[in-house]
Amino acid sequence: MIAKSFARIHAANLINAGIMPLVFENEEDYSFIGQGSKLMLENIFEGMDKGEITLKDKSTKKTYKLKCFYTERQKAILKAGGLLQFTKGE
Repeated sequence: MIAKSFARIHAANLINAGIMPLVFENEEDYSFIGQGSKLMLENIFEGMDKGEITLKDKSTKKTYKLKCFYTERQKAILKAGGLLQFTKGE
């Protein structure tokens, strides 16, 4: 999920459900994404470790930088597909 910002508890709930909360590095970029845009995230796992993921708009050929701030445990939960899958794997 991509937004301008997330409340801490909302971000934690998304992570537990296996959904990556991502925020635009530049908030103004939010207004450039239109309905029906074909979006693609690049280098997701590598980006999670760096704290930055690239969003590519395949419709306009523009790219945007997204920020993510995850603990090591949160990264493991996301990579497992959510808290339930993470717990099953332990």
